[in-house]
Amino acid sequence: MFTDIIYNAFKKVPHIFNYFSLTSDFLVYGAVAFFYIFWIFISFKQKKFNKIFFIELTLGVFMAVTLTGWLKVTFPDIRPISYYFAGSEQLFDSFPSRHTAIASTLAFLVLSSYFELGAGFVMVSLLVGILRWVSLMHWPIDVIVGWFMGMLIAIFVNEITKFLIKLKYKK
Repeated sequence: MFTDIIYNAFKKVPHIFNYFSLTSDFLVYGAVAFFYIFWIFISFKQKKFNKIFFIELTLGVFMAVTLTGWLKVTFPDIRPISYYFAGSEQLFDSFPSRHTAIASTLAFLVLSSYFELGAGFVMVSLLVGILRWVSLMHWPIDVIVGWFMGMLIAIFVNEITKFLIKLKYKK
């Protein structure tokens, strides 16, 4: 229903959906680049190579990409843009939103280590989800599931990291 409202509001200027999509691409991939640059900066500032944070970020991104890719193949769903613009390329990889999953994974991983910065990136991950919906790349449920997947992946990665650290110091 809400997706219909967005489509009707912008159907006379369909290229606007590309701008929304490009903006979300920039935010997600810019965030990934920023997180790695931030990690390098913090490592130099603290004069200590924070390899745990690097491993958490890398594992989180890998899990988000892999898990969303598997779900997209397992549960194919038509993208709203393909649904509303029937003459365009038919894409059946809507569920879940990979962009939102990556953004929220990184946001929650940073939130667990650097609260103030992480809170800002949680807002960015919410914006990414909204832009993916407004660009008609995903249905609202795709975005919601992607966001919660990212949160769960971040929690899982944090717990694995804590377990491995305890295991290392137990020996």
